[in-house]
Amino acid sequence: MALPLATVPIDPDPTPDDRVEVGRYRSVHEGLASSVVLLAMGEPCWLEPSEDDQPGERLLVEPGGAVIARAELGRFTRENAHPRPHPAPLPLPPLNRDWFTPLGWALLLLAGFQAQGHWPLWLEFGANDSLALFNQAQLWRPLTATFLHADLGHLTSNTIAGLFIARAIVITFGTARAWTALLIATVLANTAVAWVHYPEPYRSIGASTAIFAGLGLLTGQAMRPSTGRAHSWRWRTLLIPLFAGATMLSLYGAGVGPVDVLAHLAGFIAGTIVAPCFSRRALPLGSGK
Repeated sequence: MALPLATVPIDPDPTPDDRVEVGRYRSVHEGLASSVVLLAMGEPCWLEPSEDDQPGERLLVEPGGAVIARAELGRFTRENAHPRPHPAPLPLPPLNRDWFTPLGWALLLLAGFQAQGHWPLWLEFGANDSLALFNQAQLWRPLTATFLHADLGHLTSNTIAGLFIARAIVITFGTARAWTALLIATVLANTAVAWVHYPEPYRSIGASTAIFAGLGLLTGQAMRPSTGRAHSWRWRTLLIPLFAGATMLSLYGAGVGPVDVLAHLAGFIAGTIVAPCFSRRALPLGSGK
């Protein structure tokens, strides 16, 4: 004989009188923040306006969950009494100063070209001139010729190429060493070319000699051996950078048109020779610096 199943009456929602108050709040916003804590626990709760003389909102729970609810709300209150400090904002990335002086170099080239148009004598007295240099001791010409150009195309190519070469030598040698070495190599190259042509008349302008002097500086630095390596002066260490630099020289230093190949070659050789005098101390392999 089958027994009837026992039925238990279920009260889906306790009456308001059965609910227990576990918190009182000044605003609905504060009450909702605490109710979210209880709902995250799976504890049903109700937020109702206060019915007594004290204004605010009451948070109510079922009687069986009152103890757990008060304990959890207490922890929540203590944690929010001392909020965690906001993380310090990340510092701004440092400015890339490697471009500062190369951009200044480009501006000098533009200013020199602009000066040519306003003062034609600047071109007359600034060009590299073999007779004026050696007969009249006008020693500034190997330097001032760097900032003069025949036309806008000549200026544009030298300015763009010079920006990247100048930045490379600044990174490699350091700002002061890089520009000092480039200045010396350029003056030496222009003087040597004028001397080769002397006593025949010879005039030249343009920053291309300085650009190939910069290429020579990079080549000379690359040829330096790293310390702490056995047999560091082997031929491969010397020849690979030299061949790479010579390849760049042959590709870009012997173009079509009025190109002073001898000046380009002199700049490259002067830079290669000057580089060891201004190189930073070679670091041991694996130093990580």
